[in-house]
Amino acid sequence: MAPSVANSPGAKRSNLTLRILSSLVLGPLILAAVYVGQWEFAVIVGLLGVLGADEWLRLVLRRPAPGWARASAAIAVVAVTIATGCAGAV
Repeated sequence: MAPSVANSPGAKRSNLTLRILSSLVLGPLILAAVYVGQWEFAVIVGLLGVLGADEWLRLVLRRPAPGWARASAAIAVVAVTIATGCAGAV
C-alpha cells in the first residue's frame, strides 16, 4: 500500500506551520476582544462558532454542507451567542 500524502512528514510540518501562524494572528485578536468589551468578544465567539459548525457539517456529511444547513447553523450560533454573551449589554 502506498503511503498517503497527508501522512507524509512534509504535510505534517506544513499543518503545524499553519496552526502556529493562525495562533499568532488570532491569539492577539481574541485577547484584544476580551480586553475591549463584551460585544466584541461575543462577535468573535459567534464567528468562531459559525466556522466550527461549518467544519463539523463538512466532517459529518463528508462533503460541503448545503446552504440551508450552513444558514441554520449560523443563525443558531448567533442566537445563542447573543442570548448568553450579551445579555447584560442590551
